[in-house]
Amino acid sequence: LSTIDFFALLGSYGLLRLLHISANWVTWIIGIALIVVSTFYCLSLLVPIGVPPDVGTSNLLGFVAFLIAIDSWSQWVTRRGYLLLKKLPLVWLTTGVREAFLFLRKHHQFLGWLVVVTAVAHVAYFLPILANVSQYEVITGFVALALLALGTGLGWWIELAVRRKRASQRLRLLHFLVAIAFVLAFLVHV
Repeated sequence: LSTIDFFALLGSYGLLRLLHISANWVTWIIGIALIVVSTFYCLSLLVPIGVPPDVGTSNLLGFVAFLIAIDSWSQWVTRRGYLLLKKLPLVWLTTGVREAFLFLRKHHQFLGWLVVVTAVAHVAYFLPILANVSQYEVITGFVALALLALGTGLGWWIELAVRRKRASQRLRLLHFLVAIAFVLAFLVHV
């Protein structure tokens, strides 16, 4: 599933570039739409507004959080791919992977925040009914959420370190490892 998501991301990016449509605008439009949907979903839990929220929408938001996390994590994969490809004489492929990497690097923080927003909307549905949910799902969900919070905190710390020109490779590696742990915890949760 992660591999399909990764190649769908690269294919979508390539298609947008081919059609001369701004991938930046598409990313922001979809991202803002997800923020609005997540916000209204959370508000519908607090103040009933007609149709009661359902578990399907909550699980869909959780699944979207996972897919976006894979897209955000793809920055590392495309960087590694670019470093390998630039040694080969395939200029068109190297250029395409480089552009995809730069796009992902530019939007990494935004994608990370989208993961947080959609994951919180997923969690918000289950908070009032935790007693009715299996312990396995609750525990694995909280582990995934804790890893997401840790990864977000490390991302903030990296951002502060970059501003102060003290970015540590160990801190970036830790952020990456926590991201992998989050994806694995999510897969166990599902």
